[in-house]
Amino acid sequence: VIPYMQKARSGHIINMSSYASTKYAVEGLSDGLRRELAPWGIKISRVHPGGVTGTEFNEHAAKNGGIKYKSYPFGRTSKEKAAQKIVNLAVHPRYELMLGREYELLGFLNRCFPTLVDFFTSGRVKKMRKNEEV
Repeated sequence: VIPYMQKARSGHIINMSSYASTKYAVEGLSDGLRRELAPWGIKISRVHPGGVTGTEFNEHAAKNGGIKYKSYPFGRTSKEKAAQKIVNLAVHPRYELMLGREYELLGFLNRCFPTLVDFFTSGRVKKMRKNEEV
């Protein structure tokens, strides 16, 4: 799609990301593309989908040996509000959209204290996967 956007000298790509290590590469990709494609008027945004209520994400993630993540009672967003925020992002581009307050807090802590965040998040994953061989 990028060659067509370059030819049109406009466009907007929205990537879904998170602070899970398996999706962290999306952040680097989004940042790199945003800087590289700016001369053609192409916008790149990333969405961090935090706790969104009204979905069955945890149930689907836990199938076939996946981790069932604990849902935190603060900062969650309804699926309707999340959808509206993503539509607004398409209309009014910015480089990042955090859905849920927990990601805003985690992002801030990760920028200021990455070693501390690494310690706690890796410990949490290890605890959740304690019955598996690593």
